[in-house]
Amino acid sequence: MEGPQAIIKEVAQAPSKGKAREATPPKEPVSRAPINAVVVCGMGPVRLKDLKGSERLFPLHPYNRLNAIAAKLLASNGIVDTVITSGTGTAESEQDLEGIETLEQIVSEGQLLADTYDRATGKGVDDLGRVRAEKIIEIDSAAKTTFDNVIQTLNALDAKNRGYWQGTIAILSSEFHGPRIREILTAFGITDARVLSAERILRHFGYAGRLYPTGDFGYGKSYEEFEESIYQGQPAGLENLQDNPSYVTFELAKIQSNRRLQEIASSVKAYYVRSRVSVPEVYADIPAQYDDQFDYDALRNGFSQIPFSKHEYKGEKYKGDTSGYRNLVATVGQETEDFLQSVRVV
Repeated sequence: MEGPQAIIKEVAQAPSKGKAREATPPKEPVSRAPINAVVVCGMGPVRLKDLKGSERLFPLHPYNRLNAIAAKLLASNGIVDTVITSGTGTAESEQDLEGIETLEQIVSEGQLLADTYDRATGKGVDDLGRVRAEKIIEIDSAAKTTFDNVIQTLNALDAKNRGYWQGTIAILSSEFHGPRIREILTAFGITDARVLSAERILRHFGYAGRLYPTGDFGYGKSYEEFEESIYQGQPAGLENLQDNPSYVTFELAKIQSNRRLQEIASSVKAYYVRSRVSVPEVYADIPAQYDDQFDYDALRNGFSQIPFSKHEYKGEKYKGDTSGYRNLVATVGQETEDFLQSVRVV
């Protein structure tokens, strides 16, 4: 049996027990799938269940496990060409840590997702599919936010394709996350993209039982109480994107491709103009068309100088009662099911 120190050493050397490796650009697709790339969103903070003597990284956060298994199902059934598990290290920093808490400090969300993905077997994953899934996974441990999940994935794909990648992309996450992700894609002007619900993917491939833990699963509350608190916080994130440019502007500085930066920044500007929301002066510097002579580093610097801000939810539509937001979530879930019904599984 290996103890925590041995596991810590192994994680530091090799982020995942499978074939995924850190800081490697996405591989060439092994086939032509309906989705060229899927980014799997990590959920923080990183917390691990202490499986005494085991080298397995078992996520306490219920959504990380579902997201990883859903990604494995897409990969093993030929629905996606490249899987990128995404998320930085998010464990809450404490002093005098021991055992599993020490391991939490060095494992990123992307690594945790990849480890769970590599170990996923069962319904919808046969031997051939498992081999395929092992070949197409990559890890991103840089992304700090949902915006960044999208940006870091595009950065990796652009770097692999001479600075500008073109293809179909999907953002896979827990169903509650769907409305906010869809709004991000709208603001960014990424049209050849879709949002996928992890829960609907599992249901589609035969996971008929309860998907979530029962009782106190490590957070001092039942899953139902945990979920309600998650839903209560979603309207503020959605509203901030819609009416607060400072919520997203600094993120644009992370876009590495000049052409991609011009396109996304222009789309974000138009997104706010349509809603008559004032934007910081730096948006006036965005060229109307891509110009390879333009100083995009200066533009990045301007974006990076805009301080992040976030306000509490100000609206009435989703205040207190989460049923309205859950209707948005159900729509994203149905879109996932419609997509899965339309594709041919290999």
